[in-house]
Amino acid sequence: MEKALLNPIIEWERYRTLEKTLREGNSAIPVIGMPQIGHAHLAVALSKKHPLLLLAFDELDAIRLCDDINAFSPGVAEHLPARDIQLRKVQAHSKDVQVKRLSALGSAATGKTRIIVAGIQSAMQRLSPAKYFFQAMPEFSVGQRIQMHEAAKKLAMTGYARVDNVQDQGQFAMRGGILDIYPTGWEYGARLDFFDDELYEIKLFDTDTQRSCGNTNSIRIMPAMEAVPAPKALDRMLWYFEDQFGRNIQSSTAARNIGMRLEEYIHFLRTGMYFDDMDNFISCMYEGSSWALDYMPEDTIVIMEEPSRLKERGESILEDHNAKLASLLDRGEALPCQEDIYLSFDKLFLDIRCRNRIGFFSIERRPAWFGGDIIKSDSKLINSFSGSIDALAEKLSFYKKNKWRIVLAAGSDARAKRLQDELNERDIYAVYGESQDRDVRPGEVFISPQAFSQGCEYSDIKLTLISDKEIFGSKKKQGPQTRPAKNMDLFTSLKPGDYIVHESHGIGQYIGIEKLRFENRSRDYMQIRFAGTDKLFVPTDQMDKVQKYMGAGDAVPRLSKLGGTEWAKTSQRVRESVKQLAMDLIALYAKRQAIKGYAFSPDMVWQKQFEESFPYEETPDQEQCADEIKNDMESTKIMDRLLCGDVGYGKTEVAMRAVFKAVLDGKQCAILVPTTILAQQHFNTLSSRMEGFPVRYEMLSRFRTATEQKNIIKALKEGNIDVIVGTHRLLNKSVAFKDLGLLIIDEEQR
Repeated sequence: MEKALLNPIIEWERYRTLEKTLREGNSAIPVIGMPQIGHAHLAVALSKKHPLLLLAFDELDAIRLCDDINAFSPGVAEHLPARDIQLRKVQAHSKDVQVKRLSALGSAATGKTRIIVAGIQSAMQRLSPAKYFFQAMPEFSVGQRIQMHEAAKKLAMTGYARVDNVQDQGQFAMRGGILDIYPTGWEYGARLDFFDDELYEIKLFDTDTQRSCGNTNSIRIMPAMEAVPAPKALDRMLWYFEDQFGRNIQSSTAARNIGMRLEEYIHFLRTGMYFDDMDNFISCMYEGSSWALDYMPEDTIVIMEEPSRLKERGESILEDHNAKLASLLDRGEALPCQEDIYLSFDKLFLDIRCRNRIGFFSIERRPAWFGGDIIKSDSKLINSFSGSIDALAEKLSFYKKNKWRIVLAAGSDARAKRLQDELNERDIYAVYGESQDRDVRPGEVFISPQAFSQGCEYSDIKLTLISDKEIFGSKKKQGPQTRPAKNMDLFTSLKPGDYIVHESHGIGQYIGIEKLRFENRSRDYMQIRFAGTDKLFVPTDQMDKVQKYMGAGDAVPRLSKLGGTEWAKTSQRVRESVKQLAMDLIALYAKRQAIKGYAFSPDMVWQKQFEESFPYEETPDQEQCADEIKNDMESTKIMDRLLCGDVGYGKTEVAMRAVFKAVLDGKQCAILVPTTILAQQHFNTLSSRMEGFPVRYEMLSRFRTATEQKNIIKALKEGNIDVIVGTHRLLNKSVAFKDLGLLIIDEEQR
């Protein structure tokens, strides 16, 4: 894929002009009129000779550019996301963004990645000096003379937490002569085996199964935090906190609030410990200022997407930050040094002016502060074919006749194979399945399974890239990959005063989070009030024992008494009731198993085309559920499945695939919903998903007139409707089906 798309761009006269100017040094080069996909294309070509820092308008643009770059050349770019800035003290936060940032910074510092892509907000966030970050990346190698406790000390100094068993990145564990590490940004853990003061073996292992994944001779560990240690850095931070604490020994509420926070930080630093939001106080630790460019080699080229917009965006970010900080300072919920979390755009540009820089502009108007000789691009976007293969074939015939090199990015292997078949049927010979890393010949149509955000054509070099977005009318979008953790759902949804249920103690009322000290350890606890004056403090790492109370109506529940027997008796009654329900279900399903059902046909070509037209990337759960449901349908067993999932996790699409499978076998489907609004929503979904397929569908609800309902019922009985969506009206005795094969009940509990 690299040769197919990169070799032509390197031969491009405008690219050669660009390279010549860059060789002259300290050049500013405005590039006018190139689509964003062209920015990614050009960046990949440039990265063969130069490291790059690419600055985008926001996180969405940065992610899209990074994805496009890696589609051209896998693994060449890494995204540096913006740090989650929390000016006030928070009780919990996600480490996902922190891990991605540390991985990107480590890759930049070691030269592992050629291109770093950052939104301007991320770029403006102050970092610890690059030399200290690099020093905080300990190396361990087989045969090295080092005591295990010394290795552990190095890890602790760079933010790693000691635990009994490593489960998350940024942790280490010790037992006997074994040191387990789960390094930041790694897929596997590293097991270091010591004999006396010698490291004699390093194994990689799966942290879930503990199984070995092979040996290695050496490893380099990324830090687990950005605020890495440096000479006098912690002393400087301690001095600042103590100075601020002295200034805030006053009677005002705001002063007391910040004083309590400072006291906690001072305690941590005096005892040699780190605290969670330490990265937000980097400006207290080091002299001077550093940002992402300081982590990269001296010959790094800075590429700026619409520099004028970046400047405006940067000024807006700084203004919003300062306004928020001022409000929190008045309430004693922030510290003055947090003003320096962000560097100004002007400070960034002072550094950028010392490097080669490229600015992408959509029009020729550019600011006076970004000079240089203009390079105008002849590239342009591709018009969409909206799923019409005939229209695509006609355009390809034009390209072939005029000896263009043509690359079709289908977005997936399945789409690529189907596209090849469709084009071959129209006498357009397309290459797919051969080596993807070769030149494309003039007049050749080359199909790739890669996905790009958009397509682009270069008339000078007669090269065109057409993405799946232009071919099929939509691009597979990333869907949610993980479900939210139960305890984090509870943490974010609970408010003081809400009622909860503790699995051992019953119904209580949530008061809030309180920090308590026990045996010289400070921990966060959920404070829960029970009947009378009883209180229970639940550690936040045991939140899985607590659920939010979900009672019927607005009635206030009666609180349980700690130590009483009432909750135990209630639990026992529920267990007996559930046991009886289980016995009834067993009897019911025994009868169902004895009945032979209809076995649907295996998936046909249309089924695969229908599933490919889904505009999102399926999650593993979606694929598993859809496959299991279709397997049930193909057996003679009567299917009865309960499909559960949070809002937005793709239950409807799983149901749509079952509906389509049933219709292909000539069976009718009914979708029963509790409300008219929900019926309309499902009808709209059917209209969208069944577009282009010969499926007849209707809706039966009060949105239809009496005459329309009568005609729908008649058509349903005669078999002229394949899928019907409706409310309880579907249960009326007047509604009959010719051959009902699948019933879907949405929101069954209602």
